[in-house]
Amino acid sequence: MTDQIDAEQMIGIDRDAANYYEAAERVREKFDFHSYGVLMFGPGYPTFLAAGSLLVSAHPVALMIVQILLSAVGSVLLFLLAQRLTGDLRLGVIGGLINATSIESITLANILFSETLFFVLMMAGLLALLRGLERRRWPYFVISGLLLGLSALTRSAGQFLFVIVLFVSLVILWRSGRPGSRELLSRMKWPLATAGLIVVMAAAWILRNDHYYGLSHLSLAGPGGMAHLVRLTTAKRDSISFGESYDQFVREAEKRRIGAAADSIDVSAYRPYLPQPSVTDPETIAYNQAFVQHARESLWRLIADYPWLTLKVYLENVRHNIHTDWGKQYYYLPEWDGTLRAFTSWTDKKGLNYRLSLLALIGVVILVRRRNYRLLIILLALYGYFALLSGFSVFQGSRVFYPAQAAWAVLVAYPLLFVLDWLVKMLRKAGVAWGLLRVSS
Repeated sequence: MTDQIDAEQMIGIDRDAANYYEAAERVREKFDFHSYGVLMFGPGYPTFLAAGSLLVSAHPVALMIVQILLSAVGSVLLFLLAQRLTGDLRLGVIGGLINATSIESITLANILFSETLFFVLMMAGLLALLRGLERRRWPYFVISGLLLGLSALTRSAGQFLFVIVLFVSLVILWRSGRPGSRELLSRMKWPLATAGLIVVMAAAWILRNDHYYGLSHLSLAGPGGMAHLVRLTTAKRDSISFGESYDQFVREAEKRRIGAAADSIDVSAYRPYLPQPSVTDPETIAYNQAFVQHARESLWRLIADYPWLTLKVYLENVRHNIHTDWGKQYYYLPEWDGTLRAFTSWTDKKGLNYRLSLLALIGVVILVRRRNYRLLIILLALYGYFALLSGFSVFQGSRVFYPAQAAWAVLVAYPLLFVLDWLVKMLRKAGVAWGLLRVSS
Protein backbone atom coordinates (compact mmCIF):
# COMPACT_ATOMS: atom_id res chain seq x y z
CA MET A 1 0.00 0.00 0.00
CA THR A 2 2.76 2.47 0.95
CA ASP A 3 4.30 2.19 -2.53
CA GLN A 4 1.04 3.40 -4.11
CA ILE A 5 0.02 6.31 -1.83
CA ASP A 6 1.94 8.64 0.49
CA ALA A 7 1.28 9.64 4.10
CA GLU A 8 -0.79 12.71 3.22
CA GLN A 9 -2.98 10.65 0.92
CA MET A 10 -3.47 8.09 3.70
CA ILE A 11 -4.98 10.76 5.91
CA GLY A 12 -7.08 12.29 3.15
CA ILE A 13 -8.06 8.95 1.62
CA ASP A 14 -11.52 9.40 3.05
CA ARG A 15 -13.32 12.36 4.60
CA ASP A 16 -13.97 10.39 7.80
CA ALA A 17 -10.30 9.42 8.15
CA ALA A 18 -9.23 13.04 7.72
CA ASN A 19 -11.72 14.19 10.36
CA TYR A 20 -10.54 11.50 12.78
CA TYR A 21 -6.90 12.48 12.33
CA GLU A 22 -7.57 16.19 12.74
CA ALA A 23 -9.64 15.52 15.87
CA ALA A 24 -6.83 13.34 17.28
CA GLU A 25 -4.30 16.13 16.72
CA ARG A 26 -6.45 18.55 18.68
CA VAL A 27 -6.86 16.06 21.53
CA ARG A 28 -3.13 15.33 21.60
CA GLU A 29 -1.92 18.91 21.39
CA LYS A 30 -4.58 20.83 23.34
CA PHE A 31 -6.80 18.18 24.93
CA ASP A 32 -9.51 19.84 22.85
CA PHE A 33 -12.64 17.77 22.18
CA HIS A 34 -14.49 20.57 20.37
CA SER A 35 -13.78 19.31 16.86
CA TYR A 36 -15.93 18.13 13.99
CA GLY A 37 -14.53 14.59 14.23
CA VAL A 38 -15.53 14.29 17.89
CA LEU A 39 -18.95 15.85 17.38
CA MET A 40 -19.66 13.68 14.36
CA PHE A 41 -18.39 10.34 15.66
CA GLY A 42 -17.78 10.56 19.41
CA PRO A 43 -14.57 10.90 21.45
CA GLY A 44 -13.41 7.27 21.55
CA TYR A 45 -11.43 6.85 18.34
CA PRO A 46 -9.80 10.33 18.26
CA THR A 47 -8.61 9.69 21.83
CA PHE A 48 -7.24 6.29 20.77
CA LEU A 49 -5.34 7.89 17.88
CA ALA A 50 -4.05 10.66 20.16
CA ALA A 51 -2.75 8.06 22.63
CA GLY A 52 -1.14 6.12 19.80
CA SER A 53 0.49 9.31 18.54
CA LEU A 54 2.00 9.99 21.97
CA LEU A 55 3.12 6.43 22.67
CA VAL A 56 4.29 5.40 19.19
CA SER A 57 4.19 8.03 16.44
CA ALA A 58 1.80 10.47 14.83
CA HIS A 59 2.71 9.15 11.38
CA PRO A 60 -0.35 7.47 9.80
CA VAL A 61 1.65 4.35 8.87
CA ALA A 62 2.66 3.87 12.51
CA LEU A 63 -0.95 4.30 13.63
CA MET A 64 -2.09 1.80 11.02
CA ILE A 65 0.47 -0.74 12.26
CA VAL A 66 -0.93 -0.33 15.76
CA GLN A 67 -4.42 -0.82 14.34
CA ILE A 68 -3.37 -3.92 12.40
CA LEU A 69 -2.07 -5.42 15.65
CA LEU A 70 -5.38 -4.46 17.27
CA SER A 71 -7.21 -6.24 14.46
CA ALA A 72 -5.20 -9.38 15.27
CA VAL A 73 -6.39 -9.05 18.86
CA GLY A 74 -9.93 -8.88 17.51
CA SER A 75 -9.42 -12.22 15.75
CA VAL A 76 -8.19 -13.79 18.98
CA LEU A 77 -11.21 -12.40 20.83
CA LEU A 78 -13.55 -13.82 18.21
CA PHE A 79 -11.84 -17.19 18.60
CA LEU A 80 -12.40 -17.03 22.36
CA LEU A 81 -16.02 -15.90 21.99
CA ALA A 82 -16.85 -18.62 19.45
CA GLN A 83 -15.20 -21.28 21.58
CA ARG A 84 -17.00 -20.15 24.72
CA LEU A 85 -20.40 -19.99 23.03
CA THR A 86 -20.12 -23.29 21.16
CA GLY A 87 -17.89 -25.26 23.51
CA ASP A 88 -15.90 -26.44 20.48
CA LEU A 89 -12.25 -25.47 20.01
CA ARG A 90 -12.38 -26.18 16.27
CA LEU A 91 -15.31 -23.82 15.73
CA GLY A 92 -13.43 -21.17 17.68
CA VAL A 93 -10.36 -21.55 15.48
CA ILE A 94 -12.41 -21.34 12.29
CA GLY A 95 -14.26 -18.25 13.55
CA GLY A 96 -11.01 -16.52 14.44
CA LEU A 97 -9.50 -17.38 11.05
CA ILE A 98 -12.56 -16.01 9.26
CA ASN A 99 -12.08 -12.68 10.99
CA ALA A 100 -8.33 -12.66 10.35
CA THR A 101 -8.76 -13.29 6.62
CA SER A 102 -11.98 -11.38 5.85
CA ILE A 103 -11.62 -8.48 3.43
CA GLU A 104 -13.54 -6.23 5.85
CA SER A 105 -11.22 -6.72 8.82
CA ILE A 106 -8.11 -6.39 6.65
CA THR A 107 -9.17 -3.24 4.81
CA LEU A 108 -10.66 -1.49 7.83
CA ALA A 109 -7.47 -2.06 9.83
CA ASN A 110 -5.46 -0.35 7.09
CA ILE A 111 -7.29 2.95 7.22
CA LEU A 112 -7.93 5.40 10.03
CA PHE A 113 -11.46 4.23 10.77
CA SER A 114 -12.99 3.39 14.14
CA GLU A 115 -14.45 -0.03 13.27
CA THR A 116 -11.42 -2.05 14.41
CA LEU A 117 -11.31 -0.40 17.84
CA PHE A 118 -15.08 -0.68 18.19
CA PHE A 119 -14.98 -4.39 17.31
CA VAL A 120 -12.26 -5.14 19.88
CA LEU A 121 -14.02 -3.21 22.65
CA MET A 122 -17.33 -4.91 21.88
CA MET A 123 -15.82 -8.40 21.73
CA ALA A 124 -13.90 -7.90 24.97
CA GLY A 125 -17.03 -6.54 26.64
CA LEU A 126 -19.13 -9.52 25.54
CA LEU A 127 -16.46 -11.97 26.69
CA ALA A 128 -16.33 -10.31 30.11
CA LEU A 129 -20.14 -10.54 30.28
CA LEU A 130 -20.08 -14.28 29.49
CA ARG A 131 -17.36 -14.86 32.07
CA GLY A 132 -19.38 -12.95 34.66
CA LEU A 133 -22.49 -15.02 33.93
CA GLU A 134 -20.42 -18.18 34.24
CA ARG A 135 -18.54 -17.32 37.43
CA ARG A 136 -21.14 -15.03 39.03
CA ARG A 137 -18.54 -12.45 40.03
CA TRP A 138 -19.34 -8.75 39.88
CA PRO A 139 -15.95 -7.43 38.62
CA TYR A 140 -16.55 -9.07 35.24
CA PHE A 141 -19.85 -7.23 34.86
CA VAL A 142 -18.22 -3.90 35.70
CA ILE A 143 -15.43 -4.53 33.19
CA SER A 144 -18.02 -5.51 30.59
CA GLY A 145 -20.00 -2.32 31.18
CA LEU A 146 -16.89 -0.14 30.92
CA LEU A 147 -15.71 -1.77 27.70
CA LEU A 148 -19.13 -1.66 26.05
CA GLY A 149 -19.59 1.91 27.27
CA LEU A 150 -16.30 2.85 25.61
CA SER A 151 -17.49 1.15 22.43
CA ALA A 152 -20.56 3.42 22.48
CA LEU A 153 -18.25 6.45 22.76
CA THR A 154 -16.28 5.10 19.80
CA ARG A 155 -19.22 4.47 17.46
CA SER A 156 -22.77 5.55 18.15
CA ALA A 157 -23.96 2.08 17.06
CA GLY A 158 -22.76 0.88 20.45
CA GLN A 159 -25.16 3.03 22.47
CA PHE A 160 -27.90 0.38 22.24
CA LEU A 161 -25.68 -2.58 23.17
CA PHE A 162 -27.27 -2.52 26.62
CA VAL A 163 -30.25 -4.20 24.94
CA ILE A 164 -27.98 -7.02 23.71
CA VAL A 165 -26.48 -7.35 27.20
CA LEU A 166 -29.90 -7.80 28.80
CA PHE A 167 -31.21 -10.09 26.07
CA VAL A 168 -28.16 -12.38 25.97
CA SER A 169 -28.06 -12.57 29.77
CA LEU A 170 -31.74 -13.47 29.93
CA VAL A 171 -31.32 -16.20 27.30
CA ILE A 172 -28.32 -17.71 29.07
CA LEU A 173 -29.82 -17.53 32.56
CA TRP A 174 -33.26 -18.76 31.54
CA ARG A 175 -34.35 -21.94 33.25
CA SER A 176 -37.36 -24.17 32.86
CA GLY A 177 -39.01 -22.44 35.77
CA ARG A 178 -41.57 -19.73 35.36
CA PRO A 179 -40.40 -16.26 34.22
CA GLY A 180 -39.86 -13.78 37.00
CA SER A 181 -38.62 -16.39 39.44
CA ARG A 182 -36.53 -15.13 42.32
CA GLU A 183 -33.45 -16.96 41.09
CA LEU A 184 -33.67 -15.39 37.64
CA LEU A 185 -34.28 -11.91 39.04
CA SER A 186 -31.42 -12.33 41.48
CA ARG A 187 -28.96 -13.38 38.78
CA MET A 188 -30.07 -10.62 36.42
CA LYS A 189 -29.10 -7.85 38.82
CA TRP A 190 -25.48 -7.74 37.62
CA PRO A 191 -26.34 -7.76 33.89
CA LEU A 192 -28.72 -4.91 34.73
CA ALA A 193 -25.78 -3.10 36.34
CA THR A 194 -23.71 -3.69 33.19
CA ALA A 195 -26.49 -2.28 31.01
CA GLY A 196 -26.87 0.65 33.38
CA LEU A 197 -23.17 1.46 33.15
CA ILE A 198 -23.37 1.57 29.35
CA VAL A 199 -26.37 3.90 29.53
CA VAL A 200 -24.70 6.17 32.10
CA MET A 201 -21.50 6.53 30.04
CA ALA A 202 -23.45 7.32 26.88
CA ALA A 203 -25.83 9.66 28.72
CA ALA A 204 -22.93 11.60 30.25
CA TRP A 205 -21.57 12.41 26.79
CA ILE A 206 -25.06 13.24 25.50
CA LEU A 207 -25.50 15.72 28.34
CA ARG A 208 -22.13 17.22 27.47
CA ASN A 209 -23.20 17.69 23.84
CA ASP A 210 -26.49 19.18 24.96
CA HIS A 211 -24.63 21.64 27.19
CA TYR A 212 -22.21 22.85 24.52
CA TYR A 213 -24.19 22.44 21.29
CA GLY A 214 -27.83 22.00 22.28
CA LEU A 215 -27.79 18.49 20.77
CA SER A 216 -29.28 15.65 22.79
CA HIS A 217 -27.40 12.99 20.85
CA LEU A 218 -24.25 10.94 21.39
CA SER A 219 -22.92 12.23 18.06
CA LEU A 220 -24.17 13.66 14.78
CA ALA A 221 -23.89 10.20 13.21
CA GLY A 222 -27.27 9.24 14.66
CA PRO A 223 -29.24 12.13 13.14
CA GLY A 224 -27.08 11.70 10.05
CA GLY A 225 -28.44 8.17 9.70
CA MET A 226 -32.00 9.46 9.87
CA ALA A 227 -31.13 12.05 7.26
CA HIS A 228 -29.71 9.37 4.95
CA LEU A 229 -32.96 7.41 5.07
CA VAL A 230 -34.98 10.59 4.46
CA ARG A 231 -32.88 11.47 1.41
CA LEU A 232 -33.05 7.97 -0.06
CA THR A 233 -36.80 7.74 0.42
CA THR A 234 -37.38 11.23 -0.93
CA ALA A 235 -35.27 10.44 -3.99
CA LYS A 236 -37.39 7.34 -4.65
CA ARG A 237 -40.65 9.17 -4.06
CA ASP A 238 -39.83 12.15 -6.30
CA SER A 239 -37.79 10.18 -8.90
CA ILE A 240 -34.74 12.39 -8.42
CA SER A 241 -31.07 11.60 -7.79
CA PHE A 242 -29.64 11.19 -4.32
CA GLY A 243 -27.55 14.33 -4.89
CA GLU A 244 -30.64 16.37 -5.69
CA SER A 245 -32.39 14.95 -2.65
CA TYR A 246 -29.34 15.86 -0.56
CA ASP A 247 -29.40 19.50 -1.75
CA GLN A 248 -33.14 19.71 -1.14
CA PHE A 249 -32.71 18.43 2.41
CA VAL A 250 -29.99 21.00 3.19
CA ARG A 251 -32.11 23.89 1.94
CA GLU A 252 -35.13 22.72 3.91
CA ALA A 253 -33.01 22.43 7.06
CA GLU A 254 -31.62 25.93 6.56
CA LYS A 255 -35.09 27.38 6.08
CA ARG A 256 -35.66 26.61 9.74
CA ARG A 257 -32.86 29.04 10.56
CA ILE A 258 -32.77 31.78 7.92
CA GLY A 259 -36.14 31.48 6.18
CA ALA A 260 -36.69 31.97 2.45
CA ALA A 261 -33.11 33.16 1.92
CA ALA A 262 -32.09 29.49 2.09
CA ASP A 263 -33.35 28.99 -1.47
CA SER A 264 -30.32 30.87 -2.81
CA ILE A 265 -27.59 29.26 -0.69
CA ASP A 266 -24.66 27.34 -2.17
CA VAL A 267 -25.31 23.85 -0.81
CA SER A 268 -21.78 22.69 -1.65
CA ALA A 269 -20.61 24.74 1.34
CA TYR A 270 -22.68 22.52 3.60
CA ARG A 271 -21.01 19.21 2.83
CA PRO A 272 -20.78 17.52 5.16
CA TYR A 273 -23.43 19.03 7.44
CA LEU A 274 -21.38 21.95 8.81
CA PRO A 275 -21.42 25.42 7.19
CA GLN A 276 -18.54 26.62 9.42
CA PRO A 277 -15.25 24.93 10.40
CA SER A 278 -15.71 25.57 14.13
CA VAL A 279 -18.30 23.43 15.93
CA THR A 280 -18.58 26.08 18.67
CA ASP A 281 -19.47 28.84 16.22
CA PRO A 282 -23.04 30.05 16.98
CA GLU A 283 -24.02 29.78 13.32
CA THR A 284 -22.76 26.20 13.18
CA ILE A 285 -24.59 25.28 16.38
CA ALA A 286 -27.81 26.78 15.04
CA TYR A 287 -27.47 24.90 11.75
CA ASN A 288 -26.76 21.59 13.47
CA GLN A 289 -29.81 22.02 15.66
CA ALA A 290 -31.94 22.77 12.59
CA PHE A 291 -30.39 19.79 10.77
CA VAL A 292 -31.15 17.37 13.59
CA GLN A 293 -34.70 18.65 14.09
CA HIS A 294 -35.42 18.51 10.36
CA ALA A 295 -34.02 14.97 10.05
CA ARG A 296 -36.15 13.71 12.92
CA GLU A 297 -39.38 15.40 11.83
CA SER A 298 -38.90 14.49 8.15
CA LEU A 299 -38.39 10.82 8.95
CA TRP A 300 -41.52 10.61 11.09
CA ARG A 301 -43.50 12.45 8.40
CA LEU A 302 -42.31 9.99 5.73
CA ILE A 303 -43.21 7.04 7.95
CA ALA A 304 -46.68 8.49 8.49
CA ASP A 305 -47.34 9.46 4.86
CA TYR A 306 -45.36 6.80 2.96
CA PRO A 307 -44.93 3.89 5.38
CA TRP A 308 -44.44 1.13 2.78
CA LEU A 309 -42.07 3.14 0.61
CA THR A 310 -39.98 4.09 3.65
CA LEU A 311 -39.91 0.47 4.82
CA LYS A 312 -38.98 -0.73 1.33
CA VAL A 313 -36.09 1.73 1.05
CA TYR A 314 -34.90 0.86 4.55
CA LEU A 315 -34.97 -2.92 3.94
CA GLU A 316 -33.24 -2.52 0.57
CA ASN A 317 -30.51 -0.57 2.33
CA VAL A 318 -30.16 -3.37 4.89
CA ARG A 319 -29.92 -5.96 2.12
CA HIS A 320 -27.28 -3.94 0.30
CA ASN A 321 -25.11 -3.34 3.36
CA ILE A 322 -25.25 -6.99 4.39
CA HIS A 323 -24.29 -8.41 1.00
CA THR A 324 -22.03 -5.86 -0.64
CA ASP A 325 -18.35 -6.66 -1.23
CA TRP A 326 -17.54 -2.98 -1.53
CA GLY A 327 -14.74 -1.70 0.68
CA LYS A 328 -12.08 0.96 1.00
CA GLN A 329 -9.47 -1.21 -0.73
CA TYR A 330 -10.16 0.75 -3.92
CA TYR A 331 -8.79 3.92 -2.36
CA TYR A 332 -5.47 2.76 -1.00
CA LEU A 333 -4.66 0.37 -3.83
CA PRO A 334 -5.29 2.78 -6.71
CA GLU A 335 -3.22 0.77 -9.20
CA TRP A 336 -5.60 -2.17 -8.68
CA ASP A 337 -8.74 -0.04 -8.67
CA GLY A 338 -10.07 -1.25 -12.03
CA THR A 339 -9.38 -4.91 -11.28
CA LEU A 340 -11.01 -4.78 -7.85
CA ARG A 341 -14.11 -2.98 -9.08
CA ALA A 342 -14.47 -5.37 -12.00
CA PHE A 343 -14.21 -8.36 -9.65
CA THR A 344 -16.80 -6.89 -7.28
CA SER A 345 -19.15 -6.17 -10.17
CA TRP A 346 -18.72 -9.74 -11.42
CA THR A 347 -19.52 -11.27 -8.00
CA ASP A 348 -22.64 -9.08 -7.73
CA LYS A 349 -23.89 -10.16 -11.16
CA LYS A 350 -23.29 -13.83 -10.39
CA GLY A 351 -24.96 -13.56 -6.98
CA LEU A 352 -21.72 -14.57 -5.24
CA ASN A 353 -22.11 -11.66 -2.83
CA TYR A 354 -24.75 -13.81 -1.09
CA ARG A 355 -22.23 -16.59 -0.35
CA LEU A 356 -21.72 -15.74 3.32
CA SER A 357 -25.44 -15.38 3.95
CA LEU A 358 -25.99 -18.80 2.39
CA LEU A 359 -23.29 -20.37 4.56
CA ALA A 360 -24.70 -18.62 7.64
CA LEU A 361 -28.16 -19.96 6.77
CA ILE A 362 -26.71 -23.48 6.61
CA GLY A 363 -25.23 -22.81 10.06
CA VAL A 364 -28.71 -21.86 11.27
CA VAL A 365 -30.10 -25.15 9.92
CA ILE A 366 -27.35 -27.12 11.67
CA LEU A 367 -28.10 -25.45 15.00
CA VAL A 368 -31.83 -26.09 14.56
CA ARG A 369 -31.19 -29.76 13.80
CA ARG A 370 -29.04 -29.97 16.93
CA ARG A 371 -31.74 -28.13 18.90
CA ASN A 372 -29.19 -25.61 20.12
CA TYR A 373 -31.79 -22.87 20.18
CA ARG A 374 -30.14 -20.84 22.91
CA LEU A 375 -26.95 -20.27 20.90
CA LEU A 376 -28.98 -19.65 17.75
CA ILE A 377 -31.06 -16.95 19.43
CA ILE A 378 -27.93 -15.21 20.77
CA LEU A 379 -26.19 -15.19 17.38
CA LEU A 380 -29.29 -14.03 15.50
CA ALA A 381 -29.84 -11.23 18.02
CA LEU A 382 -26.30 -9.92 17.54
CA TYR A 383 -26.58 -10.34 13.76
CA GLY A 384 -29.95 -8.61 13.64
CA TYR A 385 -28.78 -5.73 15.82
CA PHE A 386 -26.19 -4.56 13.29
CA ALA A 387 -28.32 -5.51 10.29
CA LEU A 388 -31.13 -3.22 11.49
CA LEU A 389 -28.76 -0.36 12.27
CA SER A 390 -27.16 -0.65 8.82
CA GLY A 391 -30.46 0.39 7.25
CA PHE A 392 -29.72 3.98 8.25
CA SER A 393 -26.38 4.11 6.41
CA VAL A 394 -25.74 4.78 2.75
CA PHE A 395 -22.62 4.36 0.61
CA GLN A 396 -20.90 2.67 3.56
CA GLY A 397 -20.90 -0.89 2.23
CA SER A 398 -19.75 -3.78 4.36
CA ARG A 399 -18.03 -1.32 6.71
CA VAL A 400 -21.31 -0.75 8.53
CA PHE A 401 -22.12 -4.43 8.94
CA TYR A 402 -18.58 -5.46 9.95
CA PRO A 403 -19.23 -5.79 13.72
CA ALA A 404 -21.86 -8.46 12.97
CA GLN A 405 -18.92 -10.67 12.06
CA ALA A 406 -18.99 -11.61 15.72
CA ALA A 407 -22.18 -13.55 14.93
CA TRP A 408 -22.05 -14.63 11.30
CA ALA A 409 -18.48 -15.93 11.54
CA VAL A 410 -19.67 -18.43 14.15
CA LEU A 411 -22.62 -19.47 11.99
CA VAL A 412 -20.41 -19.88 8.93
CA ALA A 413 -17.94 -21.93 10.97
CA TYR A 414 -20.49 -24.77 11.31
CA PRO A 415 -20.79 -25.70 7.60
CA LEU A 416 -17.06 -25.15 7.13
CA LEU A 417 -16.34 -27.57 9.96
CA PHE A 418 -18.75 -30.08 8.41
CA VAL A 419 -16.88 -29.88 5.09
CA LEU A 420 -13.54 -30.13 6.89
CA ASP A 421 -14.66 -33.26 8.78
CA TRP A 422 -15.88 -34.80 5.52
CA LEU A 423 -12.55 -34.12 3.82
CA VAL A 424 -10.64 -35.66 6.72
CA LYS A 425 -12.79 -38.80 6.50
CA MET A 426 -12.26 -39.02 2.75
CA LEU A 427 -8.51 -38.62 3.15
CA ARG A 428 -8.44 -41.27 5.84
CA LYS A 429 -10.37 -43.69 3.64
CA ALA A 430 -8.07 -42.91 0.75
CA GLY A 431 -5.06 -43.51 3.00
CA VAL A 432 -6.44 -46.85 4.20
CA ALA A 433 -7.21 -47.88 0.63
CA TRP A 434 -3.71 -46.92 -0.48
CA GLY A 435 -2.21 -48.88 2.40
CA LEU A 436 -4.24 -52.00 1.52
CA LEU A 437 -3.26 -51.64 -2.11
CA ARG A 438 0.42 -51.53 -1.20
CA VAL A 439 0.08 -54.57 1.10
CA SER A 440 -1.73 -56.59 -1.55
CA SER A 441 0.89 -55.72 -4.15
